[in-house]
Amino acid sequence: MSKFYLSRGLTSYYPSTSSDPLEKIEKAFECIRKVKNNDSSGGIEILGVHMEGPFINPKHKGCQAEKYILEMTDENFKIVERNSDIIKRITIAPEIGENMGRISHLARMGIVISGGHSDATYDQVREAHMRGMTMTTHLFSAMSTIKKEGPYRISGMIEASLNIDTLYTEIIADRKHLPDELMQLAIKCKGKKMIMVCSDANRGAGRTEGGTIYTCGQEAIIVDGVAMVPDRSAFASSITPVDQMVRNLINYTGISKLDAINMASANIARMMGCFERKGSIAPGKDADIIFLDNEFYVKAVICRGKLRYGMV
Repeated sequence: MSKFYLSRGLTSYYPSTSSDPLEKIEKAFECIRKVKNNDSSGGIEILGVHMEGPFINPKHKGCQAEKYILEMTDENFKIVERNSDIIKRITIAPEIGENMGRISHLARMGIVISGGHSDATYDQVREAHMRGMTMTTHLFSAMSTIKKEGPYRISGMIEASLNIDTLYTEIIADRKHLPDELMQLAIKCKGKKMIMVCSDANRGAGRTEGGTIYTCGQEAIIVDGVAMVPDRSAFASSITPVDQMVRNLINYTGISKLDAINMASANIARMMGCFERKGSIAPGKDADIIFLDNEFYVKAVICRGKLRYGMV
């Protein structure tokens, strides 16, 4: 994974786990921790883990295997406490079970809390934000939107993500999960500093057509430049790496090259609390530098001052 993403211009990343048996998730934590601590990932830096599930809402499970979705009970929460050194971000549905009450605890542990795979109302998102939830996961995908109760319209997580100025969000900019106009709407509502690029990429990243893969606790197929569950009723995460998403933003949303780059670097570093080292080129920061051609294809990558990919 690290070698592949290095070739696509990443100097650091957060591997994601999904809804699987807890023992399998913990085994993944152990593997990622070993590579991170040994600094053996070929120059690219693993900054921690994004734990996406299993504490989500089955109604908005997306491609995640429903049989592995859990509530954040005292017993199930122990996996987070045991692995708080490696977990840097967690996606939860704040409206489910004890999740809302855990947010402050998670924030005190130094974990970034993100709302996602959720049926939360606008008010529930706002409460979660006040308790310490600072972002939402892959905007428009697997989250609640406007619903009617009698004559009244109740806003959901999509509307809260767009309207709460201090809440970060992210987009899967593969032009499959979101058409161009929804990416443009997100940028128009959030501004250019509160929105991030999310690859949401699975093990099929970089492929284009054909084949079956295992992701998010179940099988998926690759077709039409994206992964889908076998019955084609939902996407099964992305196969598009970040560098292509940056090109998509530049070519199809009308934003500047600098703004597109910031959505894949500086904005993420600020959100994740590592901007003192990452996200821009400045004195005292890690010398993470990407060389691109005129079409924004990666030619060379320097990680922490050392050439790790390509030729300058």
